[in-house]
Amino acid sequence: MRGRFETIEMPLEVPFTIARGTTTTVENIVVELEHDGETGYGAAAPAAHYGETAGTVEALLPELLEAVESVDDPHARREVHNR
Repeated sequence: MRGRFETIEMPLEVPFTIARGTTTTVENIVVELEHDGETGYGAAAPAAHYGETAGTVEALLPELLEAVESVDDPHARREVHNR
């Protein structure tokens, strides 16, 4: 199994405005996993007001992908979690 990720900046269709300001774009992380010719995708939408940013997710993903890639069964979530 192999994986990769990419950070993409996405414009909001409608700007998000609260008392602290207006946001017109968001950074999301797209993850791609491939195993035996099949590909799966996932996404993360980190929010700074919850203590996560694209940077914090990017810092964690290489280690997580290494654990995922070391497992032969893509459904072995417990094995990945234990690594």
